[in-house]
Amino acid sequence: TGRAAGPAGRPINGGPASLTVSINPASLNYGQATQYQGTILVTSPGSANSLSVPVTLYTYPAYLSTDPGVLAFAYTISGTAPAPRTVTVLSGSSQSVAYTLSSSAPFVQLSAAAGTTVNGVSTFNVSVNPAGLAIGVHEATITLTPATGFGWILPVKVVVSSLSLLHISAPTR
Repeated sequence: TGRAAGPAGRPINGGPASLTVSINPASLNYGQATQYQGTILVTSPGSANSLSVPVTLYTYPAYLSTDPGVLAFAYTISGTAPAPRTVTVLSGSSQSVAYTLSSSAPFVQLSAAAGTTVNGVSTFNVSVNPAGLAIGVHEATITLTPATGFGWILPVKVVVSSLSLLHISAPTR
């Protein structure tokens, strides 16, 4: 909101004026960094004066991230495999973003090889198959790769132990 001004800064019709500008996001290219330029021409009925307002809009490629940002699983040898975990994929765009998924290790299993965000969100499940893993910490990554834009690497850690973690509590009186 501002004050529309005519020659010598005098208000046009003596009052404030406001202008609302919107864009149609469906017509924008989110696949790569793009600069859009245009001009808004403000005119007043019955006046030969006009105001030209330059406008610049930048779009950037979609990016992906996950929640959680790291996955950790614990497994006791001869025990039950850890429960699968759900990962939420977030994109920086309300536009649909298609992506592929890949794991760097065979013990990390994905519920899908690809996905698409809808309104900036999607999910997939991750499970681990600890069979044959030695005692210790095993690391892997899950890579999310969009067709364009910036991908994401999700670290995965699996801790394999020979003993269950003990839970110790004080006796009650």
